[in-house]
Amino acid sequence: MDGAHSQHLVGGCLSGGVVVHRRQTDKNTLAEEAELVAFAQPARRRRAAIFLVAVAAICGVVGHALTGCGQVLKVEQLVGRYLIKYPDGEEVLVLERDGAFRQEVRLEGLQPLVSTGKWSYRDSRVFLENGYIQAYDFWDKRNPDLPNASLGSAALQVTRLPLFGISLMQSEDNSYEKQD
Repeated sequence: MDGAHSQHLVGGCLSGGVVVHRRQTDKNTLAEEAELVAFAQPARRRRAAIFLVAVAAICGVVGHALTGCGQVLKVEQLVGRYLIKYPDGEEVLVLERDGAFRQEVRLEGLQPLVSTGKWSYRDSRVFLENGYIQAYDFWDKRNPDLPNASLGSAALQVTRLPLFGISLMQSEDNSYEKQD
């Protein structure tokens, strides 16, 4: 081999678990050397991506466990006092162990409205039957028929809140939050 084209082994670069060796000539440019180093970069990015996916999965599992997301609640966990706040008042809903509920609606300009009925739980919903007062509609408008609105029924979506809270969703913007 002549001196102008002598070859020597360049240190291996780790790429995807394979050590890549390259014969280098004296005529290799700095750009070619940079290319050789860059050849190893995808492996680092892959390892970083795998690490981030693993961290995200762990965070998801821990978050899932803390919030109870996806867990089916027992009826005993739903029993208790719930509160919903409106711009002009509030409403208290009490779910009793015996399947009875009590609702108290307090809105500006009205005497307190009180009603009772039966409740049940299935398919991640609390069903209030024969006695529910609809104070606000699904579009968050106050019921114009109050205080003489007819009593009806409702299906409230049950949601687990962070750190083990429970919410009963009346509408997109209004939910009963469990107080005890």
